Amino acid sequence: MNEIKINAKVNAEWDKPKDILMYTPGLEMKFGAIRPSGALFEGILNHVGAEKEHLKLKEILRKKTGANVYDLRDLMISGIFDENNWHMENLTRFNKLRDFAENSITHNYENIDDLNIRKSELEKLAALDMMSPNELIDVIMLGLNFNISNDIC
Repeated sequence: MNEIKINAKVNAEWDKPKDILMYTPGLEMKFGAIRPSGALFEGILNHVGAEKEHLKLKEILRKKTGANVYDLRDLMISGIFDENNWHMENLTRFNKLRDFAENSITHNYENIDDLNIRKSELEKLAALDMMSPNELIDVIMLGLNFNISNDIC
């Protein structure tokens, strides 16, 4: 996938957009359906129906405005893959995505010694090293927060 570049600029709210950036909800929407009120949903969510509605909205925006509609996920992985879908084309970009995923994970430690904190951090890094760009984006969008206590380690 080639690198995508967008010139984001708005002169006035009544101007027709040239480029529209959207995010298609993914894994985090499915987890949100488990506890709708905690995910700020009005009720139990049909995520398959929501995905279809979102795709329909993208198509309507394309047709009605003539704008290019970009998905955030596509932009986050643009320039990482080569023509064979190998992610080594741009290792620097891949590493930045991996670092972003690492920084989006929060660990809260309670009564844990330094050795086990370091062990937990190394496990996190090893897990991230095994992930594809799309999996790293899922981690970023989920905003994972782990509470680790002495009972777990």
